[in-house]
Amino acid sequence: MINHQSLFDALAGGPLASWIEPLRRTLVDAFDPLRNRNLSPWLAAFAAAPSLTTQTWRFDTNVVTIGRANDCNAADIDRLTLTLRELCPWRKGPFEVFGTYIDTEWRSDLKWSRLAPHISPLLGRQVLDVGCGSGYHCWRMLGEGARWVLGVEPSLLFNLQFHIIKRFVPHAAADMLPITLEALPKAQPCFDT
Repeated sequence: MINHQSLFDALAGGPLASWIEPLRRTLVDAFDPLRNRNLSPWLAAFAAAPSLTTQTWRFDTNVVTIGRANDCNAADIDRLTLTLRELCPWRKGPFEVFGTYIDTEWRSDLKWSRLAPHISPLLGRQVLDVGCGSGYHCWRMLGEGARWVLGVEPSLLFNLQFHIIKRFVPHAAADMLPITLEALPKAQPCFDT
């Protein structure tokens, strides 16, 4: 299902290591299909997505791009497109995943272009993105050189959207939690931005 191991690896050995066990319990509770009637179809769509790999991604352009259409066959593209549709609506973006363009409700690239000149340089920083939606800005912050980005967003649909992207770039130093800022475990301040 959703692999949060990169999150636990990022937390281990650092000032947020005490978050690991509480977050494991939170994630089990959050992704319990009995708590959200829409979760089962979303999880089924997520599970049905093809297992694709790519060495091509761009986080530093208006359209967050993962892979190219010729990285996979037509059947995989069809399965992927179906998964992306079943995880609608996509609010923040735009994204292009293996040649499939996701035209989102909000043009987050326009917001990013207005905000970016006013944000301190992100190179090497640990960033907390609160209310991150599907994670568009998390990916853009990685594109600006952030060392690690953690998004918090209580919407399970938006979490699944983030994690379908993350599935194809598992090494990317971005993670997301299905919680609010207030629900984060208490810890020493460790985020730079």
